[in-house]
Amino acid sequence: MPAFATLGPAGSNHDLNARRYVAFHGLGARVDCVGSFDEAFARMQDGRAGFVVQACLHPQVGDSIGRHRDRFPLVDCFLGPTAPMAVLVRRDAAPRGRIGFMPATRVYFDPSPWTEQVSFASGSDVATALLEGRIDAGFTDRGWADRRPDVLRVEMDVGPVDVAWLVYGSRRVCGDGIVADPQAPVVRQFRP
Repeated sequence: MPAFATLGPAGSNHDLNARRYVAFHGLGARVDCVGSFDEAFARMQDGRAGFVVQACLHPQVGDSIGRHRDRFPLVDCFLGPTAPMAVLVRRDAAPRGRIGFMPATRVYFDPSPWTEQVSFASGSDVATALLEGRIDAGFTDRGWADRRPDVLRVEMDVGPVDVAWLVYGSRRVCGDGIVADPQAPVVRQFRP
């Protein structure tokens, strides 16, 4: 059974939703968390993975679709919530010092009160930087405040965010038309 490669570390939103997708379809496939999408697609290239799962908000989406469209096209997509998200602050932080976030997530809060804004490739990278003290605050998985209340506190609770997740494979599925579920929720909402 081919593995699904996605952005780690284990427990990240990518990992969470890739595992949900595999379980939903009853695939029994392994989910491999990797350090970058370059590594994920390299795993497809050498046969260690059959699919890649990527959040639509990830900064590399455009590059991933464009660069891999011939060899590893999009084959599916699905909706899934992230873990509850929040702006977390280090308890020992300077007030309004450095805040970290993935660029696409800045719409969920106002980073302007902080003196320095630092971009990261993922929410997991934000959490690591927070725990290591490289930043004073960050937008990431709220669960880190529960796991490390001695270090982190919640400044602003955003909750789960519904996100579209992209699945790349090795065979194009669209042909000349669209691929969509005729029983999609929008159909039921449109025709009550």
